[in-house]
Amino acid sequence: MHKLKIHSIDNGFCRVMYYVKNNNNQTLYYCLQDEGANYGGVILYRCTPDGEPDYPCEFQGENIWSMFEVPSGDTEIEVAVRAFLGT
Repeated sequence: MHKLKIHSIDNGFCRVMYYVKNNNNQTLYYCLQDEGANYGGVILYRCTPDGEPDYPCEFQGENIWSMFEVPSGDTEIEVAVRAFLGT
């Protein structure tokens, strides 16, 4: 699998959106969204091309979270995503 790159950071909806090209050269979108501690914390979603979370999903395999570009800012969502990714 290719590395997922940051597409955008939406502080208002507490999500970091990612994109990746698959082997068919299609662009796929995902986001890591903070749902809050009472609702599961940071959750991975498959997204529509316009950036809306479509459904929760899971990646399988060892070190899969290393495939995500790590946000470097100090906003609440970027800090939460870094912690979720284990960096």
